[in-house]
Amino acid sequence: MPIPELQINLAQAKDLSGIQALYNWHSEHGFSTFRPRLSDDDMQAWWQPFAQKQTGYQAWVLLSHTQVMGVTCSFPYRQGGVFADTRETSIYLSPEIAGQGWGTRLYQHLFEQLAQEPVHRVVVGIALPNAASIALHHKLGFTDVGTFDEYAYYQGAYRSSLWMQKQMNYQHNP
Repeated sequence: MPIPELQINLAQAKDLSGIQALYNWHSEHGFSTFRPRLSDDDMQAWWQPFAQKQTGYQAWVLLSHTQVMGVTCSFPYRQGGVFADTRETSIYLSPEIAGQGWGTRLYQHLFEQLAQEPVHRVVVGIALPNAASIALHHKLGFTDVGTFDEYAYYQGAYRSSLWMQKQMNYQHNP
């Protein structure tokens, strides 16, 4: 069923419970998060660098009125100067809107924002299997880098992830 009037907004503290509910749904119904449910304290810790507008941290929500239907974010890939021009991203959608093109729109919005920052590469790790996420990332210009085979033990099994990257336009000038 199509959801009317979805809007993409910069995530705010008032969206945290909706982001947490969406993340926890994915944690309970799959393994893409590689983490158990987030507690309120976990959510507050996750939110701090976004709230403080730390370099490299962006979070955008897809809202139906005040209900969070999707979230995408970027954050620094590893810590340290050599990775300063690289961001890691993630995206989670409500199952109610999956396959309706909203993931593409939400992610495109994030990439438009990242294009205004000194970002050379965007990377993502996708827990396997996840054909829909792989297709979304290919559609948006990501290329496969490689698979970390059975490198995470989660929910009683070893899990693999496909790592992908997307080239952005920024070139570092020393």
